[in-house]
Amino acid sequence: MRQRLADLRTGMPVLGLLVRRDVKVRYADSVLGWLWSFLDPLLMSLVFYLVFTVIFQRDVGEDPYILFLITGLLAWTWTSKALGDAPRALTKDKQLVGAVRLPREVWALRTVFSRGTEYVFALPVVVLFAVVFAHPPSLYLLALPLAFLIQAVLLVGLSLLLSPVGVLVTDSTNIVGLVTRLGFYGSPIFYGLADVPEAVRPWYVLNPMAGIIDLYRAAWFPEAFSGWGPVGVSAAVAVVALVAGSVVFARLERPALKEL
Repeated sequence: MRQRLADLRTGMPVLGLLVRRDVKVRYADSVLGWLWSFLDPLLMSLVFYLVFTVIFQRDVGEDPYILFLITGLLAWTWTSKALGDAPRALTKDKQLVGAVRLPREVWALRTVFSRGTEYVFALPVVVLFAVVFAHPPSLYLLALPLAFLIQAVLLVGLSLLLSPVGVLVTDSTNIVGLVTRLGFYGSPIFYGLADVPEAVRPWYVLNPMAGIIDLYRAAWFPEAFSGWGPVGVSAAVAVVALVAGSVVFARLERPALKEL
């Protein structure tokens, strides 16, 4: 494992090049360019906003509700897109994976950080809504890098796990898609962690996105922050995911390469 980490450090410059190439290629032929990175969560936020403020009487979340929604949806979009790409991380450029002398973990990390770059590009829309609704941030704004770090560790671990499995199990992409759709409703996106009944909250926070999204929102809604307990659970789950993903990747790397 120490050797793998040393090899991975030498591959970091190439990882940066791959991430930049992914972002450029993704928006190369697009008129709106990087604006697409937040249009999808923005439109979803508007849909939920209309549903819960016009059609139904809302009793969850905080005001301004559109800021509450977009904060959770942007974080979830990074997760869902990174996990959706993870099973294809090794097969997407399989000729390069087999020919270039790079630690293969780089291809799994590439999916996480390219989607993470899109997430960073989309953050100005959160600031825009905060300005429009005159909703200043709290001191928890300083904790946003921590939330970003925990989410990145979680996604790296899951991507390391899913990338070789995606080669060996052909249905893995469909399974991941189903799980992420279920996870959308099982994460505090259009409602807050504080809205979850206390009886089920100890089980609910085992979903690592619960504590992560709650910490992101604390920057704008400190009164709804459920404390550092759920964040600690998210951090612990992220570390476990990283260790498990590293072990699974090391064991399945050779069988996966034989199938490419």
